[in-house]
Amino acid sequence: MNTEWTALNPLLDRKSLMEGKLLWDSPLNEVPMDFLVPSVPYAFTAIPEIKSKISSAFIDHFIETAWQRQAQGSTPVLLIVPYLSKSHLDHLDQGEYILAADLCGNGLLKKPPFYMRLSGNPNLFPYPTRVARPYSNTSAQAAMVLLEEKLWQGQQQILDRMKLRGGKMAKGQLSRVISSYEQDGVIRRVGKSRIIVHNPGRLLDRLQQEWRVPEEKGPYHYRFATDLHWEELMMKANEKKVKWCYSPEYSLRRYASFGEEGPIALWTEDPAFFGEYGKMERVNSPAFSQLSLTFINSPLAFFQTEEASDRSIWSGPVITWIQASRGDARQQETARQLYTDLVNFRYPQLIDFARS
Repeated sequence: MNTEWTALNPLLDRKSLMEGKLLWDSPLNEVPMDFLVPSVPYAFTAIPEIKSKISSAFIDHFIETAWQRQAQGSTPVLLIVPYLSKSHLDHLDQGEYILAADLCGNGLLKKPPFYMRLSGNPNLFPYPTRVARPYSNTSAQAAMVLLEEKLWQGQQQILDRMKLRGGKMAKGQLSRVISSYEQDGVIRRVGKSRIIVHNPGRLLDRLQQEWRVPEEKGPYHYRFATDLHWEELMMKANEKKVKWCYSPEYSLRRYASFGEEGPIALWTEDPAFFGEYGKMERVNSPAFSQLSLTFINSPLAFFQTEEASDRSIWSGPVITWIQASRGDARQQETARQLYTDLVNFRYPQLIDFARS
């Protein structure tokens, strides 16, 4: 008997599910068993499969497997979990030959021509580890890093990559974030520790939906002094360890075909440095600007930045896509190209290009 059964044994000393509408006589086991819906009556044989939790990815697999078993004439599986939400049931209902029930009174028996669905009973076994907003604030670092590779050897590798990209997260928080991603079907675990990014498109979409633009002031527009070049100012900023990068909108040209003209656009934590050292002239209109500065006091704004061979610092591909996907029509169109690269795990090629 597997560990999922062992963990749920205290909950399974019963002979009915779905508010008493689904019955059986013998103790539940991982063998073909007879089940009965006496109100119809309707009887069927199925193999119980108990899971302590399920994700969207698991449901996709369960639907496919249920159809295959029916096509092969194999005994169907009755999925039993602590709780099936309405969204779980809606997802399961997209399949055929689905047998699923929870320990709260909800369930779906869909074996044509028979159909029974019960929902609306509250969750008596809520997940204690769900993060409220797993794709925003500090938690977003995990999502951004996961898009760099499809397969991860464990959570420590993810933490190490975060540190390399200029971020940090406590082990406990990452564990809860990863559990949330698993529930959402964006990742799945393999073996004891390995993690596969199962649905990078869904991960990007959730990032975009929950992303909170860092608090900003600006942009402020400037013209360079006649005896100052941008390259000189950039080198001095790096020498003084000023936190800065090209804005995501400006960085779009680095990762995709985007030829928009306009002033150099920066995000920085220290706009005073550029104004004072550069002795630049402030102008009111971007039409006359050579440099556009936006003050941002958020570590997430500078997470995953990429330094090129000329020491210029670019916003990373993920935050560039998020910001561009919310931009004007031209930016959104170009962002689609970057989206395709990210969901196909071309991150290494993107940053190699950015560093050249």
